[in-house]
Amino acid sequence: MTRFIDERPVRRYQYIVIGLCAFIAMLDGFDTQSIAFVAPAISSQWGLNVAAFGPIFGAGLFGLMIGAFVFGPFADRFGRKPAVILSTAIFGCFALLTVTANSLESLLVFRLLTGIGLGGAMPNIIALTSEYSPVRVRATMVSLMFCGFPLGAIFGGVAAAKTIPVFGWESIFYVGGTVPLLLVPVLLIVLPESVRFLTSTGGQEPDIARILRRVDRSAFIARDQRFILPEEVVSGSSVVLLFRDGRAPKTILLW
Repeated sequence: MTRFIDERPVRRYQYIVIGLCAFIAMLDGFDTQSIAFVAPAISSQWGLNVAAFGPIFGAGLFGLMIGAFVFGPFADRFGRKPAVILSTAIFGCFALLTVTANSLESLLVFRLLTGIGLGGAMPNIIALTSEYSPVRVRATMVSLMFCGFPLGAIFGGVAAAKTIPVFGWESIFYVGGTVPLLLVPVLLIVLPESVRFLTSTGGQEPDIARILRRVDRSAFIARDQRFILPEEVVSGSSVVLLFRDGRAPKTILLW
């Protein structure tokens, strides 16, 4: 299965998949940094010291951690596509609801819940980009996709400077919430499931064949074609596995 993608050039369908992932990363960067853009305006309107926003910033980052922890196992069980769509819907919904915040407490809750969606999206779009990229350009594609995150933060700063003085701080969250929600139907229709996930679950040959034909329309795939993963499948997901077979130094360095 992996050879099918590795042996071919990057084609239009793969660029579409990677482009969607990059756009989600851009929205992720926009919404992650949005609170920093609006904090001065909110503090001025509510008569607060900007230092009072420390817990708000922390809540968003804590939500990112929760989202990464929750949506990783979720994707392993239910698939990358549902994880990406659900996490995008979550951060879009709660970013939009942030405009209703009228106290630091409600703002903290909305940022925490938005962060859960933001944290859940990133690892899964990285996984999809990696999977739909040939191994020879995989690192480049993942790096290009991830550029969407700082690009979204930059765009947010420019948008904040233009819109907040005219439309108020709520405008940033209207944009940060509406665009992801509008993207959800597109993801439902266009974004494919992880072929690796479909292969590992078994009995998904028609769906796998359909996706691979989109990758390469000229490819011949027999009706009774079977797909296998070259990797060894290890049962369980114990943290101990991260320290076995020489992985301990890399695990410690990454942590």
